[in-house]
Amino acid sequence: MTWLSIEIARKGYDSKPKVKLSAAIGLPKLKDAESDQKATVLKDIKLEVGFGEFVCILGPSGCGKTTLLNLVAGLDGTFDGRISVRQTNGRSEPRIGYVFQNPALLPWRTVGENLTLVMRPDQLGTGVERDLLAEMGLGDCYDAYPKDLSLGMSRRVALARALVIEPDLLLMDEPFVSLDESKASELRRLLTRAWKSRPMTVLFVTHDSREAIQLGQRIIVMAGSPATIQRDDMVMLTHDQRIDPLYIEAVRRQILSETRPRL
Repeated sequence: MTWLSIEIARKGYDSKPKVKLSAAIGLPKLKDAESDQKATVLKDIKLEVGFGEFVCILGPSGCGKTTLLNLVAGLDGTFDGRISVRQTNGRSEPRIGYVFQNPALLPWRTVGENLTLVMRPDQLGTGVERDLLAEMGLGDCYDAYPKDLSLGMSRRVALARALVIEPDLLLMDEPFVSLDESKASELRRLLTRAWKSRPMTVLFVTHDSREAIQLGQRIIVMAGSPATIQRDDMVMLTHDQRIDPLYIEAVRRQILSETRPRL
């Protein structure tokens, strides 16, 4: 069953707001789009996602993957199309967590305060943020400041901050970029465990095809100018196969055989 439906006829940097954004829920379909081909970033994007899916959005740098996430998040409403989400747990709007390319931690607040800042009133005082930091291997860092953390630790805090609100939808924009492979692999394992233990959908943007295969149940390949969806493939691998280079390369050849540029 479709939980998240994305229909983007056109997204261009010259577009002007034509409706008031409503938290990315049930945006009215827009008509009479201006057609400046040079300024069009996304075109004819149609994507349906079921609740609980882990979907990787794969494409070359600069093709519009981050733009797509921002549209889903409701951070940008200037597009022609519609994005809708079904009600979840009786709520009319989903809880959305977002992990950016940069950890974006507030330097004047402690690690713990960076989490409590986004928590709901009913969560305060429950210790949920301490439990989550412990899950991320950062139980001793509650009172530390971001300047005292390594990049890998900062990225774990950013993941914890997105998870602490108990999101229905977790958006991740190349969150492990610039980490060495050992640290990135560790964070992928943490993310996979978090997803399996929580009722949430994940949209994960990456330009690394191997990372997409290791993580995703499904891989959406975007490319072109303007960007369109070129492939939509299920990844039918076991946990052990996802960390086996031979299986990863076999899937990679299959998915990217007709995709340009190479990823």
